[in-house]
Amino acid sequence: LSDRMVGSPEKVQEFLHKMEERSKHVYKRDMESMLEAKKHVEGGLWGGAIEPWDVPFYTTLIKAQRQHQRWKEDGGSGEYDQDESSQFAGYFSVENSIEGMKVLVQDLFGIAMKEVDIPKEEIWDVDTTTTAQGQIPEGGGGMRKFEFHHEEEGPLGTMYFDLHPRDGKFVHA
Repeated sequence: LSDRMVGSPEKVQEFLHKMEERSKHVYKRDMESMLEAKKHVEGGLWGGAIEPWDVPFYTTLIKAQRQHQRWKEDGGSGEYDQDESSQFAGYFSVENSIEGMKVLVQDLFGIAMKEVDIPKEEIWDVDTTTTAQGQIPEGGGGMRKFEFHHEEEGPLGTMYFDLHPRDGKFVHA
């Protein structure tokens, strides 16, 4: 094992220093992007700095904006890379994630998650979810509805999914 060990604390420090030097420009670019996004979102309330609690929100917002931009550049066809930087994107497709949720809520809590049709009255963005013939597609276009039911406690609630980007929709929604 000694040939796989770092060897000394000095070697660890040297490695960390090299990693820091290589990543400084990426960190600086990311912080500038987050600062710009924070200025835009918070306007006059902006405090001038990115706080630790800001990082997840603005990182997600920036990724969503970039994804939406790629979608628009592709003509809104839906055939776009979800996030080319993610090596796990294929494993976490919408369908795989929903199926995983169904299994988790069933196995952990004994709750059945069932997809049901969305009545026309419950679709909040009919203009973008209609077909060329003016009909609402099965499942409400990009919208989906799931009901949760426990065998002993009965109906628990409903969840609506509106996962696909489109013009006029908030990019972080």
